[in-house]
Amino acid sequence: MEKASSPIYKRICTAALCLLLIVYAVYHIALSFKEEIELFAVRGVTVTDHEIFTGYIFTDSTPLTSYGSGNCYYPYQNGERVGAGKIAAYVYRSSSASLTVQIEDLNKQIDILKKGSRIGGTTIEDVQAEIDRLSYEINRMTAEGNTAAATLLGEEMLVYMAKKDLLLSGKSNYDAEILSLEMQISTYLSSLGSPAETVFTPNAGYFYRYADGLEAIFTAEAAQSLTLADFDRLTAAKGTTLSTAVGTLVTDHRWYYAAKASASDAEGFAVGETYACTFAENAYTKSIPMELVNKESDGEHTLLVFFCDSLPQGFDITRCQRMEAVREEIRGYRVPADEVRVIDGTTVVYIFKEGLSVPREIDIIMEQNGYYIVSAEGESGSSYAMLSQNDLIIVGEDGLYDGKIVG
Repeated sequence: MEKASSPIYKRICTAALCLLLIVYAVYHIALSFKEEIELFAVRGVTVTDHEIFTGYIFTDSTPLTSYGSGNCYYPYQNGERVGAGKIAAYVYRSSSASLTVQIEDLNKQIDILKKGSRIGGTTIEDVQAEIDRLSYEINRMTAEGNTAAATLLGEEMLVYMAKKDLLLSGKSNYDAEILSLEMQISTYLSSLGSPAETVFTPNAGYFYRYADGLEAIFTAEAAQSLTLADFDRLTAAKGTTLSTAVGTLVTDHRWYYAAKASASDAEGFAVGETYACTFAENAYTKSIPMELVNKESDGEHTLLVFFCDSLPQGFDITRCQRMEAVREEIRGYRVPADEVRVIDGTTVVYIFKEGLSVPREIDIIMEQNGYYIVSAEGESGSSYAMLSQNDLIIVGEDGLYDGKIVG
């Protein structure tokens, strides 16, 4: 009886083994049709926690006026440093608007050539690299609608292009070209006859070709003792209309920026600290270090007064402007917010490790555009290891747990 059952037993075992092999084969065939899992590589990032304020500029400045109205020719560009007793504007009672534009264009060409000649200690390759960088920034600014900044960068790029031409030509300066342009300006001005009036600068300072009539109100002295009530009063004031104003002379390089914000937006800004600030609609796009010198709150609103001890050339002093202030620069890791989970009170993401899903603890600092910025230096408060650079976070998978086979 035992001998008869042996072949049957063997056949059963063989059939079972074949069935297992078939199941195993089908399993791997199914896996071959399954899409590969998506992974997100953990990399170090630096992001800024910033706030945007709408505020007002306070300066020591005076409007420059003429005795009557007319068309003006300006020897100086906006924000250019001028000495005392210099000609700020020639006023012509009647002149050709197109001729004024031509003179202005020649003046800009002279400015570009002078600046190009002053750039020193560089190579053609270095200059071309800067031209390429400026071209990229101009396209970006134009796409964002910031045409004022794009125009200013365009003028800066022309300066570097002039420098490149100078290096290629082997010349040391543009003196001959500048002299020729100045002679053209003299010819144009001569055709206008004598100016009806010449406006001089009473002091040294920074010249601007516009005035808003608020120069006597938004002063540096007013900013130094500004309160919330003062801010409301000053910002409600209307400027004096000066039909004969030809420009403004800022007589001190020190200036202030004051803004009224909600208490929550002002949180994290401390008096005595210096912040990197940029002005959104300004033609000057570089970061400006500004010290917070006053902070006053009534519980609902907060007054912030920033101070800067230098006035960059080309900076637009339009009275009301938006300013972005960097509250803090944060270094950490960026992780997809949708992949964050909580296990027994511990915040984790699942990473791919040797074919398995493995939880890694994270310490969230802030949320930004669908991602969390997490600490790169935190210590684990659980049995899970902390997330590390170059870890691979599993994306878009449900039902993950520690040790689950994936991929």
